[in-house]
Amino acid sequence: MGAAGHRYGKPLAITAEEIKNEVWRRLKVHLNIGGADVARDDNIVPVLDPDIQFSQPGCGTNLEPLLINNAGSLAYRPKP
Repeated sequence: MGAAGHRYGKPLAITAEEIKNEVWRRLKVHLNIGGADVARDDNIVPVLDPDIQFSQPGCGTNLEPLLINNAGSLAYRPKP
């Protein structure tokens, strides 16, 4: 299981609001280095991918298919 988030102390966020808050907090930690004010709360546009669905409380599902390339498949890709 993954590391617990700092805001909620849970391995995985379970609501869209918790996901938004945890991701934004982590972005600010990594972007606002050395006093930089790059990621500010007044700039956030909280949009979660619509393919993330919460059909049951505490249970998120990603409807977006995941593409995983097979080893050695690069040779079969078309040229640019």
